[in-house]
Amino acid sequence: RVTGVSNYKEAIEQLNSRHFDMVILMIGTDKVTPMQVSSRVKRDFQYIPIYVLLNNDREVSSFKETNPELSNIDRLFVWNGDSSIFFAMVKHLEDKVNVEKDTEVGLVKVILLVEDSEIYYSRYLPLLYSNVLEQTKRIIDDVSTDERYKVLRLRARPKILLASTYEQAISIYEKYKDNIFCLI
Repeated sequence: RVTGVSNYKEAIEQLNSRHFDMVILMIGTDKVTPMQVSSRVKRDFQYIPIYVLLNNDREVSSFKETNPELSNIDRLFVWNGDSSIFFAMVKHLEDKVNVEKDTEVGLVKVILLVEDSEIYYSRYLPLLYSNVLEQTKRIIDDVSTDERYKVLRLRARPKILLASTYEQAISIYEKYKDNIFCLI
């Protein structure tokens, strides 16, 4: 479910009224207020990941100059005119949260994407998720007609993890080296 709000007051009312798995801040011309909002949300709801979505590639450098401290942001994405970025953001969070248990219990494989550019990983992730899900659906359709099996198998698709630094990549690799399916 997606809930949209226009200001901080509405956001806090919604956050206080029910559980949310993530907050996506869409950044327009005002680059400072959303960062103030993220600081307040992180202070009151530390467990909720905050993703920022910039309007276009040109805004990345100016956003980082205006906000050099991105400590209240979990991940920065760039809108490229393709709505599948929202799907990729949700799947990215799901994979990050579920990878440990899924690799341990379900022997799920891991695709590790190493990319430090928000512009490029914002383009790669939607494509990667689309391809992985399409391939998984094809395999499932070929193997079984049982709907429950299909749902369970779809959940066992390879998890895609994103590292933006060498250190993050090494850490993820060391943790999941027995489950690494692919490194990009």
